[in-house]
Amino acid sequence: MHCYRITKYDPKYRNSKGHYPKNEWISVGDIGTIYDSKEFTLSDYLSVEEKYFEAVKSMMDEMKVETLKINELEKNHYLSINEEDSDELKKCMIYSKKK
Repeated sequence: MHCYRITKYDPKYRNSKGHYPKNEWISVGDIGTIYDSKEFTLSDYLSVEEKYFEAVKSMMDEMKVETLKINELEKNHYLSINEEDSDELKKCMIYSKKK
């Protein structure tokens, strides 16, 4: 059995105890928040999410795996996203379900 860990957190920022003290976004609910003097946008979020999909697809292709079962998918609903962003997120959700 293969086991992989895919994370956006750069290991060089972990401290000696393995903690990640760098202040950066952790979820879609952080869209609109300022990090390092820059607003975290929907585009920033989707760019990282796309990299997760590409990493999984690459591993599946390499191992010639055609199906994948996801256990314990975390699903959050955020109501504080502006209407324009909400529409874009809905499109992404529909797109990912079609794949």
